[in-house]
Amino acid sequence: MKSINVLGQVYKIKMVKGMNEKTGAIGLCDAEKSLISLDSSLKGKYLRRVLLHEIAHAFAFESGLYEFMNQQSSEMFAQSLSSFLVQLKNQLFP
Repeated sequence: MKSINVLGQVYKIKMVKGMNEKTGAIGLCDAEKSLISLDSSLKGKYLRRVLLHEIAHAFAFESGLYEFMNQQSSEMFAQSLSSFLVQLKNQLFP
């Protein structure tokens, strides 16, 4: 199982078979367990996008921003940050 350090907190990254069918989600960030779960069917660029989205949720929680967000603003933040990071990566490393 891989892991990533998010502002000093280590999050494990777990691939889960059939997660989408079981939960209706392809990615989840459980900040209390420091766990990011991803549907094992995700591949390539889409996997990286979903992983970055969940890392953005972890960042919001670990930075304290999450305290000031509702569900909608949390999703908007995670989507905006992950999209920006993908765009930045593509610009710097074409």
